[in-house]
Amino acid sequence: MHNIENKIEFKESFTLVVGNMIGAGIFMLPISLSAYGSISILGWIISGIISICLASVFKKLSRKYAGESGPFTYTKKYFGEFTAFLVVWGYWISILLLNASLAIAITSYSTVFLPILKNQYYNIFFSSFIIIIISTISLSGIKGIGKFQFYTALIKLIPLILTIFLGFLFMNRENFYPINVSNETDFRAITITTTLTFFAFLGLESATVPDNKVQNAKENVSKSTIYGVIFTFFVYVLSSIALFGLLSPEQIQESNAPYADAGGIILGDYAKYIVAIFAIISALGCLNGWTLLQIELPKNLSKNNLFPKIFLKENAN
Repeated sequence: MHNIENKIEFKESFTLVVGNMIGAGIFMLPISLSAYGSISILGWIISGIISICLASVFKKLSRKYAGESGPFTYTKKYFGEFTAFLVVWGYWISILLLNASLAIAITSYSTVFLPILKNQYYNIFFSSFIIIIISTISLSGIKGIGKFQFYTALIKLIPLILTIFLGFLFMNRENFYPINVSNETDFRAITITTTLTFFAFLGLESATVPDNKVQNAKENVSKSTIYGVIFTFFVYVLSSIALFGLLSPEQIQESNAPYADAGGIILGDYAKYIVAIFAIISALGCLNGWTLLQIELPKNLSKNNLFPKIFLKENAN
């Protein structure tokens, strides 16, 4: 059992959802989408609507099975234990790989300040060091993870909100035309961009995994899930519109850091370093949230006698 001191509140649960979705990838995704032009905004809208529908499903299930681990419990109740194991096992492995890629992304952004990290040996050491630091935070308990997630989520929103503000203030409508700049049909362009953007909503289920570590889980997990996805949806769509308002598809495609170039309109050459800092913080917060899920999933399987009992071992926190 977890007493109330060892549980996170709504705001941490909410930022767990938002923080796990808004990672380092959002800073680079516009480069891929720019090949299709402003029609990619429709891709964001469609994938966002699908994600909100999925979030509403998780919302209802989290209320029905409050205090239980989401992905495993929900699948087990309706499809059986074996299917639930396969789902959670695959989910867990994907998080292990995702966390490795996040650590590498943090190292890549850090080369802006530490060029020596371009050396593969220093690169590996630094990436491993990042994982150790985040794991140490996790050892402090759910409250420490929640606080770190809350503050990094707030910080990572700054460049996106700044881009939205600048984009709507200095919008160049000519950047939106032609709507489809690719050689694909409009339907295929929308299909491709919907697929690309849907990946950015991975993490909408985050609040349901550590369900038993959330205060008033029946209310807070459901609200965190649906509100977190809706909030992230608006951030994605508005920042995408704003980015096209500031830069043409050609400029975005040629850029190594679209948000830095957009911020450069007002911040000049320093934008590169400023956005790099925000990208590092964003990835750190994302890694922190996914590390929590990486811990919880095997623990939940152990509780159901599907994983070795060593995963049930806890420290004082």
